Amino acid sequence: MYTRKITLRLHETDATGVLYFPQQLRIAQETFECFLEEQGHSLGKIIKGEFLLPVVHAEADYTKPLQVGDQIEIHLSLISIGTTSFTLGTELFLEGGILAGKTSIVHVVIDRKLWKSQPIPLELRECLEQLSSAESC
Repeated sequence: MYTRKITLRLHETDATGVLYFPQQLRIAQETFECFLEEQGHSLGKIIKGEFLLPVVHAEADYTKPLQVGDQIEIHLSLISIGTTSFTLGTELFLEGGILAGKTSIVHVVIDRKLWKSQPIPLELRECLEQLSSAESC
């Protein structure tokens, strides 16, 4: 599992001051990017390489309102990994460990030139499998 903390900003909310619903998916994706960067695999490098990681499915659950100024702890974990795709999950917690939301995002690995799925490269697989451990990376 990978853990990250953020403070909810005004631009992430709607007119009611509550987290605007697509922002939860953006936060989840940004947390994945932070994890990759800390492991030496930035999405910038990946996108310029031989494969891509498009999202093929995403869903989010909202259990408590998140408001401007809230301190949020995000937990990123690997839900499942297959031959060509993987599913990442995030949980967003308010102070006191109160679950405020969850996401599930499925990425597929595709060959950049052929635009067809391909096996997950070993180096990326090993990186992702770190998210299965109980300890933060």
